[in-house]
Amino acid sequence: MLILAALISRYFCYFFAPLLFRRLFMKLGKAIFFSVFLLISSQAFGVTQTINFSGTSFSPNTLSVTVGDVINFVGSFAFHIIQSTGVPAGAAAFGPTNAGTVTFSYTVTVAGTYNYQCNIHAAMGMTGTFTATAATGPNVKGITVSTTSLDFGSKRVTTTNTLTAQVNSVGPDASLTISSSPLSTGTVYSTSPNTANRVIAVGSSETETVTFKPTSRGTFTDVLTINSDATTAADQAKTISITGKGINGEFTGAATLDFGNLRVNANKQLTYTFTNTGDDDLFITSATPTGVFTVVTQPASDIVAGGGGTVVIKFSPTAKQAYSGTLTMSAQNNVSIPSITLTGSGTAPVLSVQNTLNLGLTVVGQQLQGQITITNNGNDTLHVTSVSLTQTGTKFSIGSTNGFNILPSANNIIIVSYTSSSEGNDNATFVINSDDLASPTAQVAITAQSGLPKMSLDTKDTIDFGNVNIGGTGTANLNIADPGSFDLQAQITGFAPSQFSLLYLAPNIPAQNNTNAVLQFQPTAEGLVRGSAVVTSNDTHNSKDTIYMKGVGVHSALVFPSSIDFQNVILNTTKDSVLTFTNLGTGNATIFSYKLADTSHEFILLDTVAHSIKASDSVKIKVRFAPTVAGAYSAVLSVITDDAAPVRKITLAGNGIDTSTTTGGGKPKLSTDVSSIDFGTIDSGATQTKKFTLVNKGNARANINGIIINGSPYFSKGTLITPFSLDSGFTKDISITFAPLAAGNFTGSVAINSVESAPLSVNLQGVGKVTVVVGLVKDVAKEYGLQILFSPNPASGMAALKVTLGKSSDMQFDLFDATGRLIRNLAHARYDEGEFSLPVGVQTLPSGEYHLRIMLNGQSGAEAKIVVVH
Repeated sequence: MLILAALISRYFCYFFAPLLFRRLFMKLGKAIFFSVFLLISSQAFGVTQTINFSGTSFSPNTLSVTVGDVINFVGSFAFHIIQSTGVPAGAAAFGPTNAGTVTFSYTVTVAGTYNYQCNIHAAMGMTGTFTATAATGPNVKGITVSTTSLDFGSKRVTTTNTLTAQVNSVGPDASLTISSSPLSTGTVYSTSPNTANRVIAVGSSETETVTFKPTSRGTFTDVLTINSDATTAADQAKTISITGKGINGEFTGAATLDFGNLRVNANKQLTYTFTNTGDDDLFITSATPTGVFTVVTQPASDIVAGGGGTVVIKFSPTAKQAYSGTLTMSAQNNVSIPSITLTGSGTAPVLSVQNTLNLGLTVVGQQLQGQITITNNGNDTLHVTSVSLTQTGTKFSIGSTNGFNILPSANNIIIVSYTSSSEGNDNATFVINSDDLASPTAQVAITAQSGLPKMSLDTKDTIDFGNVNIGGTGTANLNIADPGSFDLQAQITGFAPSQFSLLYLAPNIPAQNNTNAVLQFQPTAEGLVRGSAVVTSNDTHNSKDTIYMKGVGVHSALVFPSSIDFQNVILNTTKDSVLTFTNLGTGNATIFSYKLADTSHEFILLDTVAHSIKASDSVKIKVRFAPTVAGAYSAVLSVITDDAAPVRKITLAGNGIDTSTTTGGGKPKLSTDVSSIDFGTIDSGATQTKKFTLVNKGNARANINGIIINGSPYFSKGTLITPFSLDSGFTKDISITFAPLAAGNFTGSVAINSVESAPLSVNLQGVGKVTVVVGLVKDVAKEYGLQILFSPNPASGMAALKVTLGKSSDMQFDLFDATGRLIRNLAHARYDEGEFSLPVGVQTLPSGEYHLRIMLNGQSGAEAKIVVVH
């Protein structure tokens, strides 16, 4: 409306007013009308001017405008603050903007020079100015655009395509100034020219070129805005919508191709299939595998949309192992093809067998058996063509010599038997022929020994137990030797009177060895007692002998304290305590010796001589506590006597106090680097040691007076000695050992006690594993109703083998070490139906694993694994 009013006011007097009115208007009202005209035209013909800003500059940074124009500032307000620094008199200042500003414009109302800046970047030269002049009259600018939309249709990815539009300057009064807005799609669409404030003369035009270069599949849209200073506001922003579609091929196929198992040196072909799921042709340029995989047939180079392709791959393993490779395919037009994983395993049998087999020792004329285990450690079937024995004579024998097959991870057991009619050492060689690629022939060296037992007793005099307290137990040893070539089994029975008995006798005495049978005397009254017993054995030449014993029953009773607490003692001073031992019995009592268990060496026994105490009498000894390092201390004083309880223990305790650490402003601060230790699972009898670190992060010395293991007895702290001191900033490693002697989950904790602060704790856990295996062979055990139980397991001293037998049978019990060597023959006799127990002494055996084999009428019946731990 304002523009229309201006036009009417401009041409009114020339085309519509009467001549008289025209003259009157021109002469008398010219000044007044022109003032109104200027006001109307300044409002009607004000245009929008754009000042862009980014980085540290304005574009343009100088500009000429007309009063009534609108200045639009376009840029990122999050990083710039726009504010005027000088305006003409009567004009309003503008700014500052802030980070929340979205659009910002300023309407010019007063002629003059306007200065402005970015407050953040002004020091870097980011300033600008625009000069406004008063409006002088109509200045009509018009614009037309040849199209409102550009449609590129479908174009292949990576290709470059252009369309154009014409921008026309239709005046009629003045040239047109235009700028093109940036496109939002980045590199997909671009336009030129793209400089700001381009001028098009009246009657001229400019070609706008839009370029479409799709980077991926899909439809892309954008809008090109032509901003101008056209007179009409609706013409000041002309828009052209842009659309186009990117098309391309797309690879779809499985991520893996698995050839499975294939015997070494064989070949296998598989076809890999894929599909073009795109909307344009897929152009394959190459297909390349790695490793032992090769391409037999390459794929077609052009796969139409919706079509499929194939690649033929060959797998050729050369070793027994798992193989992994990659099939890499490439294509044109930026089509991405993921790598295809190729897998397969080369298979082959692997024969594994022990190098030696020691059947051990047996009695002349009796059969001895062992087993050879042939295992297939490969991943394909092992074909054993034959097995055989090479020997001098016929003492060794096996069953069938025919071949057999062994599946992967399976085994086959060959029973080897040995019988000799004379004493001596014998050997043979077991030969295996198979299709193992690396070792088609394998051998096992077999050894065995036959011999005879002999019994020899050291019984020159009567066995004398001496004086034994009534109600107590006295012990004496009987040495039994076997100078023969086979293990001796001996028993001692027929004790008379009943005060004499057997405490322990090893059921088996190895050849050329001896053992002590432990006899015991338990008197019930005062006075001399005499007795005898009978020793029997499997020595056919000396199967029975009689032993004689004597002992005296006496009565005594020693009384003394069980513990002494020295309480707190200052460092480098001493405190003594007197112990009184009183004999309340009717006979003399003797103190033989003392033993002080004190790892810290802070306790001192001042009286170390032996004492004989008459009935109703007493003696005194003195013990001293002399701490040199702050902390809590403990020790055990063992007193060895001839009393009914021969070893009496007294607990000693005391605290060493360091008065020097109780003054000053410092304070220790203890911590550990872990809160718990997990030892995992280990075999019974094995050990594992782990460490944790104790740290003093305070500013004074810490005095650790005790590190105590709580919970399972299978946890220990080794030889660590307490108390000890830990200075500020220092650390100390503490080792904890886990040594389970049984199966199960075990927990515990380490308590670290100090004089100055609360205790610390580290939790402990571990699992002990003991495997007891009972295996039945050829149903022999079932036929005889055999059941066995070895307890305890692990064992350290005496153990027992409990046997249940369904029917009478000749039984032989042999003990072997982990290498298959016979250690001893526990028993060989005929047993009736029912239950019986066979004692087994392992205190003389080294710690480790042993195997117990039971023979029934010459056939293998059962085996058990035994763990010995000392």
